[in-house]
Amino acid sequence: MNQTFRTFRGFEQLRLLEESLSPSLEDYLEMIFRKTRYEETMRNTDLAEELNVSVASATKNVQRLSCLGFIIYEPYGKLKLTKLGEATGQFLYNRHEIIERFFQVLGSLESGFVETEMIEHYLSQSTVERLELLTHFLEKYHQEWINFSAE
Repeated sequence: MNQTFRTFRGFEQLRLLEESLSPSLEDYLEMIFRKTRYEETMRNTDLAEELNVSVASATKNVQRLSCLGFIIYEPYGKLKLTKLGEATGQFLYNRHEIIERFFQVLGSLESGFVETEMIEHYLSQSTVERLELLTHFLEKYHQEWINFSAE
């Protein structure tokens, strides 16, 4: 088990080389997915408002997502997810929900959302799957867990 140590920034740079989506782009895609689950499309200005960013920033990132094949974007038009965007958005949405549920089970109600937003981009798919199993277990045996931790 030969491991190469790096700084946090070093690991972050390696991760970004391996992935086409930065954490910021993941947030944009997740929000587009969230908002278009029940409506077919949304506008760039709505996205900027939802993410509390400028319209210019939203436009820049929407163009990136479009170039990567996640969305269909026409200037001043509506945003629409491609099949790839829909599948990836579903994964990002599920990942967020699993992590947030985990923090809720732990009792981190006040900071759970913020912590979810901060760490969700750094967990592998297999870690998220294991976290989902653990969360389901803790939810199922929540009362016994509460009693055990109170002792």
